[in-house]
Amino acid sequence: MNNYHNDQQFIDYIHTDTINRIDQLNNKSMDIFYKHYNKHQTDNQKIIKFSKDFEQLKFELSALDISKIEYDYIIQQFTLWKKTNNNKIVLEDIIGLTKKINIIISDRLLIDGIDFGSNITNKTTIQLINCDNININIGHKINHLCTINCSFILLKINENIISGIDTINSNNIIHVVDKKINFMDLSSSHKCKCVISNVIAPNTIIQTTESLDFLIIVTDNRIIKSQYDMCKSFVDTFNRFTFRVDQNNDIQLQS
Repeated sequence: MNNYHNDQQFIDYIHTDTINRIDQLNNKSMDIFYKHYNKHQTDNQKIIKFSKDFEQLKFELSALDISKIEYDYIIQQFTLWKKTNNNKIVLEDIIGLTKKINIIISDRLLIDGIDFGSNITNKTTIQLINCDNININIGHKINHLCTINCSFILLKINENIISGIDTINSNNIIHVVDKKINFMDLSSSHKCKCVISNVIAPNTIIQTTESLDFLIIVTDNRIIKSQYDMCKSFVDTFNRFTFRVDQNNDIQLQS
């Protein structure tokens, strides 16, 4: 089975590969696929929770004139997609108009002190979409963190993130990394910062694509030891940074 760096790559795969496969089916089966694919519900706090009715999907597909291979393939893809989305929390259109909004990720999801009742586990992926002027404190191990079309976000990483962090089409995002994240990727994101502990840095890979004005700050017990002002030109469309410990036990950036 293919491995995917993040949920979006997985969803992209599901969308392209599955759609190409069931293009061979008749229009009725395509309508059924899209009806279930697009079904979702949103509460008034803009927290999106995806749900799929697989028993109904199976019933509708069984009425079609399709082969068992086609039937099993669609069910398999939806099963994988459902499993991914059951572990995903999407925070959308959360904007601090007059003050910063504070979000705490512990074993629960708290927004400005209000408990939204989501159970956070090490399989949880947090996605922020179209958010602005927010402080987020990650105090529980999660699987992945992704910001899309966001600005002026302060991310405090106080617990491990298993697969890493993605920042996409976002500006003025500050990542304060005090726990293991393994991998950070910035894509078309500008004026962002990564403040990373010298203990965590040697085991971290940072990648940027078409992202300008990226500042990396290495700290030792919250004291700045070194900083690197990177990505000053679109000539450097792709960069990959790692860290090494020199003979004086200081952290040096490598690219």
